[in-house]
Amino acid sequence: MAITSKNNFDSMEDAINMLTEGMVNIDFIKRTGDKSIRHMRCTLNPKFMPEGVESTLYSILQNSSLEDASYRPLPVWDFIAAGWRSFYLDSTIEIREDNIFGDTTELVEDIVEDRIDVDDKPEDEINEEVIKSVSDMLQLKIGKVLEESPEKIVEFSANKLQAMAIQLIKRVISGRKI
Repeated sequence: MAITSKNNFDSMEDAINMLTEGMVNIDFIKRTGDKSIRHMRCTLNPKFMPEGVESTLYSILQNSSLEDASYRPLPVWDFIAAGWRSFYLDSTIEIREDNIFGDTTELVEDIVEDRIDVDDKPEDEINEEVIKSVSDMLQLKIGKVLEESPEKIVEFSANKLQAMAIQLIKRVISGRKI
């Protein structure tokens, strides 16, 4: 999955495709209440969700194909809140694939497939070689994230400031007091 960053989804189909591929970071303006800017780390990929939400996920995917779906809020699994949340497609400020998390999961899956015969071994017999391989890979990933953190924080702050500026300008134009 190549890292993608954009301001909005091209369509409901685009949103569903991106969200079912992996984890996505979405910054959006909340339509109800205080109209604040919110952030969600979310997905519609079942491997990042707990068991027991399959029927809800299936309903969401079915309803996304309805003609007026892009005018309704899109429910997604909020990974941090561990629950269903929603946003409107036209309220997004920034959308970014969360490649670090998704890529890590795929790498762990590859290690497990290469080194454990899941048909022959019970879950509780994970060998030290696999644990070391996954631990080493995670350590490398965390090191990379830490190296990139200052740049990402500055970029995130700049995006937040830009979003706040847009909101202030819109409020002034619409005549609302700041």
